[in-house]
Amino acid sequence: MDVKMKKATAKALELSITHWEENVRTHPQDVSLSADKCALCDLFWGIQCIGCPVMESTGRERCGGSPYQDTPRALLLARGDYDRHGTTWREAATKELNFLKGLRDV
Repeated sequence: MDVKMKKATAKALELSITHWEENVRTHPQDVSLSADKCALCDLFWGIQCIGCPVMESTGRERCGGSPYQDTPRALLLARGDYDRHGTTWREAATKELNFLKGLRDV
């Protein structure tokens, strides 16, 4: 991978980390999990995730095998009953955030 691409990937990873930091502290009603809100997806989606640090870590495209896989259900539950499932959402979002942070040095 050339230096320019590495810089673009590092920037997209940092933007994705920022997005997940916001997700952790935002009420579930205001969270978006769509690929168009993810800087890594913006950079790698059209090429089947090839070069994405998430795919390089998990070996699967579309965030398969990452903590992201647990976030849609947790978000849906929290949107339905925040008092009961808000913690579930925060835990799932925090796992995704920590996973992404762990990719910084990969």
